[in-house]
Amino acid sequence: MATAPSPRRANFITNKMCPYAQRVWIALEESGTPYEMAEVSLYGAGGKPAWFTALNPKGEVPVLVTADGAVIADSEAILDHLARPNSPLAPPPPCRAAHAAALRALVNARLKPAGKRAVLRPSPAATAELMAALREIDAALATPGPYACGDAFCAADASAFPFLWRVRKEFGFPDGARALEAWADACEARAGVRATLVGSWWWWW
Repeated sequence: MATAPSPRRANFITNKMCPYAQRVWIALEESGTPYEMAEVSLYGAGGKPAWFTALNPKGEVPVLVTADGAVIADSEAILDHLARPNSPLAPPPPCRAAHAAALRALVNARLKPAGKRAVLRPSPAATAELMAALREIDAALATPGPYACGDAFCAADASAFPFLWRVRKEFGFPDGARALEAWADACEARAGVRATLVGSWWWWW
């Protein structure tokens, strides 16, 4: 049973099957941020613990309680916090921050809706829409590669990986999406990413 987080260091409240929470888990591992993890069940007879809903009344993961006690309850906002200047996750030069933001926007605005339709309302048109979104992401990753910002893994990679990993498992990537394949392989080879992979997982709705 999960207990209330300690106030003495960063505390990560999660469910390991959630892709939004996996974003933050990857970022914590890759940034080297000291943290403690508390896993909560989001469904089931026991309900959500009161200490968790006090932190986030929406009852959603992830939640990060920083070492100084600030509560951040949105995966992208947590990534921004962990990728602040001088963090290992900050977009490295010569990559512009706009390039990293563009990949995050493609995943959030194009891939996630297309993936949801392809799973919940499968049809040739839905699959074609998903493949088109993946080709856009492949084009965005072609330069400079292998990661979103070149040789260094950054917050954009942590943001995108959980969703693209799930799509790859279920649908595969389009033929010829070499940059996307290389990116996914490079991310999955990292110890900080591998530490977050689980056998059972959710989609994102």
